Order: sequence, then C-alpha cells, then structure tokens
Amino acid sequence: MEKAHLPELKSSFGYRTCILSATPSDPNCRVIFFDSSDKCASFCQPGDVEYIKQELDDDYMPFAATTFKGKGINRAAMFGNARRGYMQVLRAEFSKMEWVEIESIGQRTIFLDNNSGMASSSVEAGTRSNCIYFVDFRDKNLYVFDMEDRSITTLLPCPNVSRHDSLPCWIWL
Repeated sequence: MEKAHLPELKSSFGYRTCILSATPSDPNCRVIFFDSSDKCASFCQPGDVEYIKQELDDDYMPFAATTFKGKGINRAAMFGNARRGYMQVLRAEFSKMEWVEIESIGQRTIFLDNNSGMASSSVEAGTRSNCIYFVDFRDKNLYVFDMEDRSITTLLPCPNVSRHDSLPCWIWL
C-alpha cells in the first residue's frame, strides 16, 4: 500500500469528499479535499507543506467527485449540482488553478452517489457510453445524465425503498 505524506488539514466538519488525481507515487499526483461548509477545494501534492485553498461558488460546489482516465492522463473531476436540473463535469487544470468543463467522457460511464464516484468502460459495464449514472439520497431514484444531449432521465424509480432506512451507494464487484 502506498502512503502519501500530506500537510496538516485544518479541522473542519465540512470535508466530505477527497480524491487523488493519480497514485501517490506519481509526481503529478494532487490530493483534493472538498469542503461543503466553507465551499472550497483544498489542493496539495504529496510532500507539500501546506494546502492551496480555492473558493468555490454554488455553481461549482460538487455533490460528488472522482477521477477517471482520459486521453492518457488521469483527470480529477467534480460534478455540478444535478438537483438544480443540470450537471457539469469539470476537470482540474492545476497549472492555472481553475476548473474546465469537459464536453464528453467518450466510451466511459461514471457512477456517482452522494459521497463518491467511480468510472468504467461503458462496454465493460454494459451501460450507455458518455453518461453519468447517479442516485439522490432524497428520493432513492436512479438517474442518467447524457453528456451528448445534456438530458437527465429517471432510469429506475424505486418507490418501495424507504427514504429513512438506507442511503443509496454503488458497490463495485
């Protein structure tokens, strides 16, 4: 198991998501923590002495984040607020410290829940390519965001799932 030496992260109860842009031994690895209470992202590379904090406005505050392979590089991506009727897929451009919208994820499918995400080849997963499958803990439905036509559809309504007994999440076998 690889270990990464990181700077101390100031205590906050709002950190709900952390992603790595690559393996810790990769010199291009970045660690990103998303803090929903302060609406910011904190970046560092293994070995740094402090984090770089970036304020995020409501439009960019993700409900989930993950990494995936794209065009030969790992991409750290966060996903806009689907609850507002849209979704953006953004990649971190570390050299400029900005987020850039991704128009397509190609032959991949991304799976998101309220805390995490994962990506897979759509052929291997048997899913629609260039789509994001996500769940919403408030209504227990399965949604699909199509990156090509920018539509969100309900794929599988789950009316018999109790809203109070469980949280939706993906299990990858």
